[in-house]
Amino acid sequence: DTQRLIESTAEEARQLTIDTLRTMMPGGGFIASPSHDYLLPETPVENVIIMYETIREYGAYA
Repeated sequence: DTQRLIESTAEEARQLTIDTLRTMMPGGGFIASPSHDYLLPETPVENVIIMYETIREYGAYA
């Protein structure tokens, strides 16, 4: 949800990413991305970095 990524604190963005991964990853084939198109300019860079760090930590298939 790009709007939530814009409005969230860094910790909220991290938890949102974890929750999304837990929902979407089962069954395989999920590709994590901040948007289906592009990031809006008002998206805090810190939240994007947190999102990608969290994906690297929690988003790998075994």
